[in-house]
Order: sequence, then structure tokens, then C-alpha cells
Amino acid sequence: MTSPWTAGLQIRGLDDTPIADFLCGHCGAHKRVTGRIEVAKFTATNPAVDHATRCNPSAESHPEPPAATASAARHAATEKAAA
Repeated sequence: MTSPWTAGLQIRGLDDTPIADFLCGHCGAHKRVTGRIEVAKFTATNPAVDHATRCNPSAESHPEPPAATASAARHAATEKAAA
């Protein structure tokens, strides 16, 4: 049986009210944020890597993708410059 949820970060509703869901495939933890600003802040923190440090301190089952870190850093710099 397949589940309607897929592990990872999912963002929807970009035309109206954005909703971001993060589901950990390892432990099943789920976090949801709504609203344009909250979703932007949540994605800038790279929730998969942030959760991996708490879920599995060795982070062996959650390797950090290097592109995601660089993307989050660019997004944070853009947000800081806009403020």
C-alpha cells in the first residue's frame, strides 16, 4: 500500500496561501507552515538538514545536499538585503 505522503519538503498553494510541509522519512516527524513569509523563512532554514541533526545526530541517513546549503545561503542573503 502506498502512502499519500512523500518524505521531504513539499510546497503548494503558491498562487494563494503558500503551505510548506516537511515529512521525515526516517522517524515520521511532520511540520507544516503556512503564509508567504513563514514559508520563506522555513525553506531558508533547510528543514531537512535542521531536522537531521535532531533525528539522527550522526546524519548518516540524511546526507546534506551541498546545493541546498548554497541555495539557502543565497536566499537568506536576499531576504536580509530586502529588509
